[in-house]
Amino acid sequence: MMIRLAVLDGNSDYIGRLLDFCREAYSDKLELSCFSAPERLTEAAAEERFDVILVDEAMQAIPEGLAGQTVVAWLTGEVYEEKDGLPAICRYQRMEQFYREVLALYAEHSGHVLKTGGCDGEGAQVIAVVGAAGGCGASCVAAALAVHLAQQKRRVTYVNLEPSGEPELYFHGDGKETLSDLLYALKSNRVNLALRMESIIRQDPCGVRYYAAPTNALERAELTEEDAQRLLTALRENPENQAVVLDIPLAFQGAGKYLLEAASRILMVTSASMTGQAKLFHTVHAIKTGFSSDLLSRMALVGNRGQEPPNHMGLPLLGVLPEYAGGTERQVVQAMSGHSIFDLQ
Repeated sequence: MMIRLAVLDGNSDYIGRLLDFCREAYSDKLELSCFSAPERLTEAAAEERFDVILVDEAMQAIPEGLAGQTVVAWLTGEVYEEKDGLPAICRYQRMEQFYREVLALYAEHSGHVLKTGGCDGEGAQVIAVVGAAGGCGASCVAAALAVHLAQQKRRVTYVNLEPSGEPELYFHGDGKETLSDLLYALKSNRVNLALRMESIIRQDPCGVRYYAAPTNALERAELTEEDAQRLLTALRENPENQAVVLDIPLAFQGAGKYLLEAASRILMVTSASMTGQAKLFHTVHAIKTGFSSDLLSRMALVGNRGQEPPNHMGLPLLGVLPEYAGGTERQVVQAMSGHSIFDLQ
């Protein structure tokens, strides 16, 4: 998807940096046209349609003839959500964040649908990671799987929908918006969902893309089955994704059940404790009676912390991860990611 961006600004140094940034990092996503005189922009806008137009606030007025454009916003020296009734983007910020805000503006005012491509078959592979019992380390395993896939040069997105999940324990990246904004977009019919999701997502230096934790952990509970369907469709069809790792709770109804049944692979993390074995037994029995008949055929066990479950309940065991002690969660995930257990076939 190429966004046609026009910028009206008299600062030639700033325009030069903006042009360099677009050429180096976003030549396939932004088509940038720059103007120093309002009349030149007006003439160009009469001949071709721009998707987003940014006008330097020093101009003090929006040039006439731009009302038919998708969105017009101010380019400001300070951070404002809006100025004089129009949205605003601050010029003094990291260029990656600048791009996200342009994308968010376009998503909220565009009726276009993101054209997809680069995905084979049904799109990105979806791998769900769940815990057979609480506290068995499923989130660490899910994050390590995402890192492993990124190390294999696959474009991967990690989505943590655990009730109290904290992706920032494992990943960090620039951005202002969180899963709260994604959940709001899912429930809104006024935005281009695919583009809005791209404007919210962050990227860790290891290559994993992720959504930061919501402002209120309870917001995850508001995800409906319909929301989950829209979310998974957008993730699968996004050409930026080759794999999606879902870190989700084991649920037997609603959005959680839908996501499990829609995943192409399911990794269930378990332990060798008596409690873990009892919960694994009841979980497998519930899956047999309450899910589609082929779900167990897509599921495999992962032993964690050096513990192999004594009873596999008829499920294949991918392997057992050793215990990683003495490090932060991020360090544990980085160490765990090198294990061959994640070489999924």
